[in-house]
Amino acid sequence: MRINPFSTSPESPSVGRNTDGAAAVKRPGTVAPEPPLRAVPTHFGGEAILALVGEIDTSNTNIVREAVDQCLARRPDVLLLDVSGLTYCGATGVRGLRWALRRTEADNVEFHLVAPPPWLRRVLTAVRAHDLLAASSDSA
Repeated sequence: MRINPFSTSPESPSVGRNTDGAAAVKRPGTVAPEPPLRAVPTHFGGEAILALVGEIDTSNTNIVREAVDQCLARRPDVLLLDVSGLTYCGATGVRGLRWALRRTEADNVEFHLVAPPPWLRRVLTAVRAHDLLAASSDSA
C-alpha cells in the first residue's frame, strides 16, 4: 500500500512540502501564530488605555487606527497609548502613532505615550518626532 504524503485524512497529520522540499507537518488542532500586532484596549473611568504589543509596520497600521477610533468612541478624557510591548516600529508605524496623537487632539482628548522602550525613543528622536516624545509620560 502506498501512502500519499499529501493526505489530509483525520487519522494522520497533514503533510506537505516546504519550498525547500522538506516535509512540512501541520498537526490537527495546532494554534495559529500570533498576529504581528495586537491592540488591547482597557477602560477605567475617563481613561482609555490602549496597549500595543508586537510590530507596527505598513501591513498593520490600520489596526492602530481602528483601535484608537474604538477607544475614542467611548469619549474618554485621556488616551494612554502603552507602547512598552512594541518590538518594532518603522517610519509607517511612527506615522500611525502621530495619527493617534492628531486624532486625540481633534477630539480634545489628552494623549500620553506610555513607557516607550529606549530603542523606540531613539527611533522617534532620529525621525524628529518631537511631538510624540513630548507626549511621552516619562519624557525627560
